[in-house]
Amino acid sequence: TATGTNVRPLGGDEHDVDLMCVLPTLTRDASPSEVKALVGRRLAENARYSEILEEMARCWRIVYANEFHLDITPAIPNPDCGNGGLLVPDKQLRRWKPSHPKGFRDRFDRRALLVPRFRDEVSKDALMADRSSVEPYPAYELIKGVLRRAVQLLKRHRDVYFEDKSTLSPPISVIITELAARAYAYLVEKHVFDNEFDLLLHVVKMLPAFIDERPQSDGKWAVWNRATQGENFAEKWNRDGARADAFFHWQRVAEAGFARLADLDGRDAIAAELRSLLGSRPVNKVLDDQTAAISAARKNQSLWVAPKVGLITATASSAAAPVRANTFFGRPDV
Repeated sequence: TATGTNVRPLGGDEHDVDLMCVLPTLTRDASPSEVKALVGRRLAENARYSEILEEMARCWRIVYANEFHLDITPAIPNPDCGNGGLLVPDKQLRRWKPSHPKGFRDRFDRRALLVPRFRDEVSKDALMADRSSVEPYPAYELIKGVLRRAVQLLKRHRDVYFEDKSTLSPPISVIITELAARAYAYLVEKHVFDNEFDLLLHVVKMLPAFIDERPQSDGKWAVWNRATQGENFAEKWNRDGARADAFFHWQRVAEAGFARLADLDGRDAIAAELRSLLGSRPVNKVLDDQTAAISAARKNQSLWVAPKVGLITATASSAAAPVRANTFFGRPDV
């Protein structure tokens, strides 16, 4: 959630919010199990929390039924990290291990600020160069930015793809987020793209290229949190090779699925493919919103068609032709 890339859970699943409870005066000499117990006792002292508190392997969970749950992990300062990193318990509560969620977020935010270059920006500028008042339709503003939207699309596709594959372990969000951010930063620096979708396709294709270490190099998988030292997001891949296999299989399916969209024509065909990739609920909402916006623009006669561009909203344009208001069988009196 801190990176702004959370997605709505499928079905009736609750939102999962991860929190750190930092105890700044403790050192690594403190027992992880005792520190966890200390945090649990403190939470249980609160009458409201005690009723909805659950103990997990290395954290405490506060459950707001049918809404979301908070996973609260104890943490202490990491003296070996000059970047303000933390230490958190391992699942066995036997040792402290590095973590740095704030550093991860800050690195992601910096990458998200990188602005991609698109080839069609020149042609758009040329089209709008006449002195008429023309605005592209629908008014398009990518509030979250290309990287955040790309990560959200990948997470959503993962959730949909693995929904009926209960025997497989889907890639965890932090791996998808980190690899996508690395790919995005590299691509934005090195290349120019046709549009946002073209950039998305390249990001999906390049996810595996940014895995730090593979078994054939030193015997283990690694996707490091580069904001600190020693935090390996892919550590579970080394205990369960099926997790790595699931990631690579999912990545190939996602790459092929999004690439198919580029070859489709027609709203119905594109909508059907989007539903298979991302699920019906979000796709239907977007299509309904788009239809409503087009209908409103058509009704107030601000919908036009411009050569080589398509639908636009315009107050006047020598190059655009108006789209007539849509009436029953074309008759304005019915």
